[in-house]
Amino acid sequence: MPSLPDTLRPRRIALFCLVAFGFSWLVAGYVYATGGLDRTGGAPGASSLTALLVVYMFGPAVGHLVVRLATDAPLTVDDAWLRPHLRARLRWYALAWFLPAILTLLGVGLYYALFPGQFDPTMEAIRTGLGPAAADVSPALLAAGQLAAALSLGPAINTVVAFGEEFGWRGFLLQHLAPLGRRPAVLLTGVAWGVWHWPIVAMGYNYGLGYPGAPWPGMLAMVWVTVLLGTVLAWVTFGAESVWPAAVGHGAFNAIAGFGVLFAAGEPNPLLGPMATGIVVSVPTLALAAWLLREPSAVAPRVPAADLE
Repeated sequence: MPSLPDTLRPRRIALFCLVAFGFSWLVAGYVYATGGLDRTGGAPGASSLTALLVVYMFGPAVGHLVVRLATDAPLTVDDAWLRPHLRARLRWYALAWFLPAILTLLGVGLYYALFPGQFDPTMEAIRTGLGPAAADVSPALLAAGQLAAALSLGPAINTVVAFGEEFGWRGFLLQHLAPLGRRPAVLLTGVAWGVWHWPIVAMGYNYGLGYPGAPWPGMLAMVWVTVLLGTVLAWVTFGAESVWPAAVGHGAFNAIAGFGVLFAAGEPNPLLGPMATGIVVSVPTLALAAWLLREPSAVAPRVPAADLE
């Protein structure tokens, strides 16, 4: 069975953070020095610079491996929470696969209920961007196709890349902060995850740079989102006693994150929505995360009872 450190190991945690942040931020520095995200428009796959952002995502995994190799931290499948426990913990994988889509769709619905003037059921902006090929495709069919992809191939493909982050955040840092107690471990891991995003947020990757005060509000909004989503990912990690459901959940979130943009009209404030990283769209995730952090039996690492509160 997976094990957790019985005491806080500051040296391991410091080394992990140094490598995880250092590796990824060096990649971001190279992207910035060679033109930044303006060359790609922030659009994944548009150039080799954006491909480097995939390398960026593996910084936490590199940090985890370095700690295992450079310290006395055990290096086994169970200690690294790599055993999938798929058959015995299948429900956690199902939750990780579908819950991000449910929460995001609820959030998108809330966003357009609050900002109905930004809702375009004809999807004119997206259809125009796709060119003549989309002219004869009904909006309903286009939306259904995007949703089907986000619920099927999207999580499967994105899990591979998301593992680079989750093997570090939920597979190492969350476990090593567990002696501090349930809530601090979950919240601190979420904050670290959000701060780790800051260089690419500052270059406009998640929110662009067209909102007031950019990029600072976007950097704070990212921490907000990672704390909330990180709470849900911690829940499935501890439930399955494996890092793999967190990678699935992270991949599923990335797959559905842009769905709300299909219906956007005008120029929405990206800090609010309709992307899944918007504060308004994240409200359903906030509700679930708040319940998980209040419920004694949820998100409960195996540490002494006195440390859980």
